[in-house]
Formats: sequence, structure tokens, C-alpha cells
Amino acid sequence: DSASGLRDQESDYVGRISLNPSDSFSIDHRFRLDKDDFTFRRNEVDAIAIWGPLSGSMGYAFFDQSLSAALGEREELTASAAYRLTDYWTISGSTRRDIEGSQTLNNSMNIGYADECMTVGLGFSQSFTRDRDIEPENSIIFSIVLKHLGGTQFTSALGANSGS
Repeated sequence: DSASGLRDQESDYVGRISLNPSDSFSIDHRFRLDKDDFTFRRNEVDAIAIWGPLSGSMGYAFFDQSLSAALGEREELTASAAYRLTDYWTISGSTRRDIEGSQTLNNSMNIGYADECMTVGLGFSQSFTRDRDIEPENSIIFSIVLKHLGGTQFTSALGANSGS
């Protein structure tokens, strides 16, 4: 398979570099380099920071077209933030953006409760993806997990989403 990098006897170079200078900050770099010319086939960098009850992350991702013929070459930015309201309640939000297409791919906002026995979450998600029969949509997601028994999730589409 040409996407696996294993069609020859030699594979591409795959690696990960993590920098964790403190408990409240980390940078993670994951990559895949072409075995012949050392160009990036995959390149992902994430930075995560925590300041008391607030946490945030920023990410960059590049995926070469050879990794997925269906998706093609992609370059994306992601950002997320969460705020711990109490020991049990958290609110969060995230966004993912296509750099080349200069458009938002999806947004989400969530509120969640977590204790030692269960987690409950309610979220709103916007997807701006449009491909063949896939249309942009808004969704509400409710999830409940009983930590020692399992969980379930309910999603309700709110209809078409026309903007970005």
C-alpha cells in the first residue's frame, strides 16, 4: 500500500519529540519524513498550557496527499480552551481551521460534570465540512458515562449549517 510507506524494503522515518519543561506546559512534535528526500509527509505540533483552572492548546498539522487520496493534502490549525468552574464542572470550546482554504472546519462548545463515579456532558458542535453527500450541520451531543459500567452518547442534528 503506497500510503503505508512500506511498499519498499525501507520505510519512511517516523518520530516524536516531546518537551515538558514543567507540569503546566508541554510541546509535542510528531512527524513522518520521506525516506528519499526527507520532506514532511506528516507534521504535527501541539502546545498545551495549564494556568490554575484554565487550560489551552494550540496545534498545527500537515498531511501530505500521499497519506490519503480521499482527503488530499491538508494543513490545519486547532485551538482549544477549558475552564474548570469547580472540582466537578468544566466548560470548554475548540475550533479547527483549514489554512489553505482559509475556512473553519468545525467548532464546539461543551459543559461537563465529572466525579469519581460518572461523567456527564452536553455539547454543541458545528461542522462546516462539505463533500459529496456530506453537508455542514449543527449538532447537540449529550453523553453519560458510569465509570464502572460503561456509557452512551446521544447526538441530535439541528439541521444545515450554511456559514463559516
